[in-house]
Amino acid sequence: MKQEKYLREAFASQNFLEVYVYGLLQDWSLAKDAVQEAYIKFGIHWESVEFDKIQVWLKKTAYRKALDIRRSRHRLIPMNEDLLAVVEQRFEQFCTNQRMHENEQKEKALEQCLRGLKEESLKLVNLYYTERQSCEQMSAIFEKSANALRIKLMRTREKLRECMKRKLGARQ
Repeated sequence: MKQEKYLREAFASQNFLEVYVYGLLQDWSLAKDAVQEAYIKFGIHWESVEFDKIQVWLKKTAYRKALDIRRSRHRLIPMNEDLLAVVEQRFEQFCTNQRMHENEQKEKALEQCLRGLKEESLKLVNLYYTERQSCEQMSAIFEKSANALRIKLMRTREKLRECMKRKLGARQ
């Protein structure tokens, strides 16, 4: 399941990568080969790549592969710097937009999950995270020991975590 999520994230930028590498190589088939090599390498090393750095990792890997291809051809392939700059800018914009969309989805899922909590649990989470009160401070409000509140907070976080997994899993 985790690997599928990583691969889905990786392949979301395939077209951008191909255009970026094309700017380096000026040959579509070589660009596709370089990007394919980057994806093969990602398929092998995906567990060592942080999820939020997948796009950057792929871009760097494809870039290095494109340079290897340029060197192996023993010929100078002219680089269109303007094209490269535009593609680089669009690639960064794509990654930023994708992150913003994912964050919006997470925020909506969290709001829905918080609405599903019992009133006391919601109050506990609010005081702890929004008001920054310690369990010792809240023990007087809830008339429970600090340890009991820690346990309740831990269980509430677990409920929220499971709810978020369900909500976000259903959207993918």
